[in-house]
Amino acid sequence: MYPRHDLLGSKVPGLTTRTRVWRNVLRHRDVPWLNDRSLGCSAVFPAAGYLSVAIEALRQAQEEAGQPALGVRLHDIAIDEALILPEGEEGVEIMITLTKTDTRWFSFSVETMIDGHWIVHCNGKMTGTGDFSTTRDHAVDETLLNQGSTGKLVLGVPQSGI
Repeated sequence: MYPRHDLLGSKVPGLTTRTRVWRNVLRHRDVPWLNDRSLGCSAVFPAAGYLSVAIEALRQAQEEAGQPALGVRLHDIAIDEALILPEGEEGVEIMITLTKTDTRWFSFSVETMIDGHWIVHCNGKMTGTGDFSTTRDHAVDETLLNQGSTGKLVLGVPQSGI
């Protein structure tokens, strides 16, 4: 069993090896750098944070299975809704679910409990790889990375996904 991770939290014991779940409560006092990620007056959980917790969950799961990976391949990533971190001591409950879909791939979701309802913020698929590959399977049109003053980052990702 791994110690509690600041973002991922702790693994929920007693579940199957096919599906693993981690739970945590994100609070400003526990992870103060989250205050620096704001949109207007609200602290927003960064998009890279969703991928970080998913990758850490995969790392722990693969190490527990005796199959450590040096890298990760992500596919069909969707970030559906921003996670606004509430002010105050109560924080927000976050749950990361990792489900083995076949011999290599896992699906994941990052959800929070808000007003008694689970909200899916990010989901996708990933697999561990044997190396830190720097090659891309899909070309990225780098002219689309900066679209002037629109305030949006637009990635040119082919229809086949990330």
